Amino acid sequence: MAHEYGHALNDSKLISQEIVFGKAPAKKRQRTKASKRRQLEWAAAVVAETVADFVAARVLGPASLMPILFVEMLTLRLKKIERISSNHPPTPLRVRLVCDYLKSLNVSTADFDPVFKVYAFDYERKLQAMDKSDREWVNTTANTADKLLSSLAEKIASKVNSLGLVRFTERNAKAARLLQETLAQRLPISSRRRLPEKKIFTMLNSLSSPW
Repeated sequence: MAHEYGHALNDSKLISQEIVFGKAPAKKRQRTKASKRRQLEWAAAVVAETVADFVAARVLGPASLMPILFVEMLTLRLKKIERISSNHPPTPLRVRLVCDYLKSLNVSTADFDPVFKVYAFDYERKLQAMDKSDREWVNTTANTADKLLSSLAEKIASKVNSLGLVRFTERNAKAARLLQETLAQRLPISSRRRLPEKKIFTMLNSLSSPW
């Protein structure tokens, strides 16, 4: 959901469009040579995915990567990339960029390193199992996306940071560890209350609309 929220922000503020096309008027873009315009549109789509990844990482930390990693590890083989217009950067590149972004926010990914290592092993194994032509196409696409995003990562991060989103901090990680301990004891989440019940209900009641 956080990733999709990132797409909504990107679409409403035209972040990826501005990063790739600059402030050029739409008519000027349409006059661009067709082959060049397709390249730029692909670049904007790839940047949009990275904007969404960074938004999710900013609010959720390293855990934002877990859904895609687990889904990919559950598949029997890697999907073929049918064309260069495929707008999702290869996942290993997404992981690297997100980890670098979190590092710039002073957020550690150490707790998730074992998962990243397992994923990297699983990805490489599946990559080697592909037909040679498919594997070469995946590598070519990965290199193209890497070249693009490595040059734009700082600009994307700056745009995301300027959105004013509440930032994930190590304090969030500590709260997650406490919650993990609670769940490991087979206790319901609601059993951990840091405020008196009366104050909790007062706060909850304040959320309701009077009309």
